[in-house]
Amino acid sequence: MRLSRVAAACLLVPVTCLTVRSQRVAVVMGASRGIGKGVAVELGRAGYAVYALGRTSRSGRKNTRSAERALPPGSDLTIEATAEEITRVGGRGLSVQCDVGDDADLQRAIAGVGAAEGRLDILVCSQFSTPPGALRDDFWKQGLDMWDTVNGVGLRSVYATCCAATPLMIDTAASVGASDAGAPPPLICLVSSFGGKSYTFNVAYGVGKAAIDRLASDMNVQVPYHVDLSIYMYICISLCVSISIHASTYLSVSISIDL
Repeated sequence: MRLSRVAAACLLVPVTCLTVRSQRVAVVMGASRGIGKGVAVELGRAGYAVYALGRTSRSGRKNTRSAERALPPGSDLTIEATAEEITRVGGRGLSVQCDVGDDADLQRAIAGVGAAEGRLDILVCSQFSTPPGALRDDFWKQGLDMWDTVNGVGLRSVYATCCAATPLMIDTAASVGASDAGAPPPLICLVSSFGGKSYTFNVAYGVGKAAIDRLASDMNVQVPYHVDLSIYMYICISLCVSISIHASTYLSVSISIDL
């Protein structure tokens, strides 16, 4: 019997994107499962071409540096499965295996999207790496392994992804804006949690999520006229909890995610 958990997330998408043109392109990091998969499928349902990026492919995992949760027998939590689901619900799903902890591999993946599509409208950074050992413990007992695992992918890789994708999104804003003045700007969406506001799980996790919040805020200062970077999602297993929002032109959409 396959066991599952259901998470609800709030995805902020431009109101005008609810009837999007099929040419609009999204990249979702960490799309093989969880929050990333749920967001990718819902973007497909809205008519996007969605690139599902992640390390877990039917051909095998891209790396073995982090721990892996045990999955129910018969589970197909791969980027290919996500891409197929995106297509099934009305989008155009494409899978790209990528080790988000490898800068060169990450840059290659984003460059490939730019070469194939010539645009990038939405970037969702949902990558995270399962930490070793007990998630809840004193920081001096967890040491640097917890820090490096949680913040190597959950923070550093998010920053690296934004660095790689923002030039393409600025170009997209310029080209789309020239032909359609009413089109919403490209959107970068970062996944955070209440761990960035108050103690949750452990010290390394909380510092990383607080940094994600600040990353969204500070990037928005530098490119406010090109790409909308002011939105980040707050996620909690089993219920929709909260959203931090700085733009009134965005609409909250509840999505159900099979973990």
